[in-house]
This record gives sequence, structure tokens and C-alpha cells, in this order.
Amino acid sequence: MSKMGRIGIALTMALVFGALLATQALAQPMVIKMAHIYPKDSLYAKTGERIAKNVEAHTNGKVKFEIFDSGSMGDWRETIEALQIGTVQMSFESVGTLDRFDPLPGIEAFPYLFRDIDHFKKFWSGPLARELQDEIAKKTKFRTVGSIYRGSRNLTCNREIKSVDDLKGLKLRVPPLKMYKLTWENLGAAPVPMAFAELFTALQQGTIDGQENPLITIYDFKFNEVCKYLVMTKHVLGSMTYIFYEPWFEKLPKDIKEILVKDTEEACQWATGEALKGEDNLKAQLVQKGMKLIEPDLAPYHAKLANIIAEFPELKGWHDRIKAIK
Repeated sequence: MSKMGRIGIALTMALVFGALLATQALAQPMVIKMAHIYPKDSLYAKTGERIAKNVEAHTNGKVKFEIFDSGSMGDWRETIEALQIGTVQMSFESVGTLDRFDPLPGIEAFPYLFRDIDHFKKFWSGPLARELQDEIAKKTKFRTVGSIYRGSRNLTCNREIKSVDDLKGLKLRVPPLKMYKLTWENLGAAPVPMAFAELFTALQQGTIDGQENPLITIYDFKFNEVCKYLVMTKHVLGSMTYIFYEPWFEKLPKDIKEILVKDTEEACQWATGEALKGEDNLKAQLVQKGMKLIEPDLAPYHAKLANIIAEFPELKGWHDRIKAIK
């Protein structure tokens, strides 16, 4: 065989081998790493598993998930940072956690923004929420998908709080977000920004007097063991969401993106229903575990926070539009 013939055969074999490698590469599923801080047996962990199962089925195995629960990939700050560098593709937290990148996501944690659960659902299932999610993506480079009602945020503490005046000087852990800090300062407490991972020990050691979170978080993380009182302040109707790094999200194939969004939103709707069914039961269980329940008059709380929007002028337009939903 001539030298040219041998070269031709070699080139043909190289092309065939390259094509085989490309075919194998295409056959490899896309792996989405999802990370969150919630326990494996929690509603939030089950929601993530529901998304993974449905997306894998609806993409015929083209997409697979690896789920890291219980903070195994770090706290919420670390998982959001991991989105930026690509070690995680999907995280799960409250919308408001993104206010470190821009003030807009902080609207989620605005006190007494929603009249009731119906108002909450009308907003988060409607076009104004989609507009907000798009604007958050533009301003922060993080895409939020879906909304889960996480329950009302309530106070747990080791001081009896019968009225809003009893909050004066209460050393209260708050997430390291401006909205929470100013909310409790306006109510008269002494908020202490602190990482969630440090919270249980701080309550146990008496470094702080209390904390505030939804009932599901109070229950899942056993704050009943370190707090005597459950005070139903209901100061925020919070929304949990799935978070993606927008530059990564926008590069997804159209069909994969559509399935991921649809299945994530469906799972969030399911989880909202489960959360609503379980809220009264959670309160009863916390009382059974020894917490003393206080149902305060909330009118004075509303009054003390009536003008807090003046401290967030950049949010006023969104605040007013959400408030106006009937």
C-alpha cells in the first residue's frame, strides 16, 4: 500500500474514532448538582427529590441530579457562591438571601407585605412575580424559579413577650440581611446578625435571647429545645425558591430549560400545598414539645413598621404594586 493510502486510512480511522468519542460524549447525561441546608427528611428535601425524579423522567435520562442536603456543601452563602464558580448548579433558599447582590430581592422579606395567604399566592402565581424574577436576574445574575410558601416567620425566645413593648432590648438573632435587622430595630429589639449554623449553640449558651423563623424551620432544627416561648408575630410570609446562576441557566438547551422550569414550578406548588396543610400541625407539635404559645395583638406591630418603606426607597414601586393586588 502506498504512503498516501496509509495516510488516508489513518485519517479515516481518526475521524471515525473522533465521531465515536463525540457520540459517547453526547450520550453522557447532564449532571445538575443541587445543594441546600435542609435535613434529608424535611419537606424541602422531598421537594428537591421530586424535581430530580421528574426532570430525569421528562428528559429521558438526559439530565441527572446529585443532591447535597443538610448543608453538606456549606451554608446558604457558600452554596450561592458555588453557583457562580460552577461547583453547584442549583441551590434552594429564600428569595431575600440574594439582597447581598442587589436590594431588590429584599422585597421578599418586607414585613407585613402580604395581607394573608391568598394575597401571597395571587402575587407569586401571577405575572408580577414573573416580572420580579426577570428583574432580579438582570440585577443579580441569579435566576429564581418557583415559589414555596415557607410559612409565616415567628419569634421564639426565652423571654415572655406579651406585647410589642416587651421586645425592648431583646437580643435576637436575625439573618445577615438589612431588611431583617431594620425590621426588629423598629420593633424595639436588639437584632444580632448571625450565621444560621451558629444559631442553636448561641441560644443554648444564652448568647442571644431568641430567633425568628417559619414554623417548619423551628421544628426541623429543634429550636423548641433551646427556646421556651413561641410568639406568633407572623411578620413575614416568606417565599423559598430555586436559584440558578443566570449565565449558566441561559446556556441550557431550550427543551431542557423548559422541562426544568416546568417541573420546578410544579414541585413548588405541591410543596406550598403541603406546607399549608402542615402549618397548624407544626404549631400544635411545638406546643406538645413544651413551648408556650403566645398569640399577640399584631396591630401594634403593624403600626411600628408602617413607615419602614421610607428606609427602602428603591423598593417602594414594587412594594406599592404588590400591596395593590386584590
